Amino acid sequence: MEAKKAEAEERKCKEEVEAEESKRREERELEEKKRKVAMEFEERKRREALEAEQLELKKQELARRIDRDKAEDKRRNSSVAKRKLFGDAMRASAIRMGPDPIDAIPFFPQRSAVISCLWCTFCITSYFDSPIFE
Repeated sequence: MEAKKAEAEERKCKEEVEAEESKRREERELEEKKRKVAMEFEERKRREALEAEQLELKKQELARRIDRDKAEDKRRNSSVAKRKLFGDAMRASAIRMGPDPIDAIPFFPQRSAVISCLWCTFCITSYFDSPIFE
């Protein structure tokens, strides 16, 4: 009978040890899951912060491009730029007289025709560039 009691006690001890081991194992697994969840949360949080920073950089770049484009349009559409363009066109349209004196015969009439045409254009653009029309 005592052998049975000892055997029952031994079984009971074994069951308690196994129950404790099972409990410890479940606690370790639970802690491991918590760590994984915490790591995933931190990774997600870091990734979202990085994406937000990249989005902010893109917004700043877009704003900078818009400002640059506005400044370029303002510069390009200014009356100074238009007059410079007109002067360049006039310079490119000017006819060069050759070294021979005979080249003077067609040079002066052609030059006066180009100047009168360009002068008319210049007067019209100057009139419309005046502050009255702005």
